[in-house]
Amino acid sequence: MATLGYSVISRESTDPAGLSKSFELLNYELQAVAVEAELCLVGGAVMIVAFNAKPDTRRVRALFKPIALVLEASARVAETLDLPPEWLNDGVRRHLEAGMASGSFVADSNLKVYAARPDYVLALKCASIPFETGPGAHRDIRYLLRFLDILTVDEARSVIGRYFNERQLPADIDATLSDILD
Repeated sequence: MATLGYSVISRESTDPAGLSKSFELLNYELQAVAVEAELCLVGGAVMIVAFNAKPDTRRVRALFKPIALVLEASARVAETLDLPPEWLNDGVRRHLEAGMASGSFVADSNLKVYAARPDYVLALKCASIPFETGPGAHRDIRYLLRFLDILTVDEARSVIGRYFNERQLPADIDATLSDILD
């Protein structure tokens, strides 16, 4: 399979071109085993495909089905492209709900890739602030606030509150949002 002509993607990140190649090869792998799959992207991958607003991401966080078969195919993609084994990660499954997807970004023979709606991505990124390292999370939140034309903490909290209750949010979310909005 190495003869397919795919370039190696850094083990540390996936840029827009690399992400596209990963999905292309994943489609090929799914086609080889006659499996049709759907992925709903969240996190940094959404910032890449939906907004072209982030240069790279370490993992592609997504909801996908059929889970076991997609994970098997993604493991083969990881091996071929020298990606980390967990490059495609379904750890957000417990946070996603039906109807969170927006338009399709990849519509291939055996793979359909959607992105989560921007308001949901904002809520998810705000809820995950304690688990993020580096300036990327704040940069993404700032971008999404601007994209959604949110100007105040109250407006942001209203959007976030549609998806997460107070116990699920960082204790300092208001201060963080205030800093980001300033």
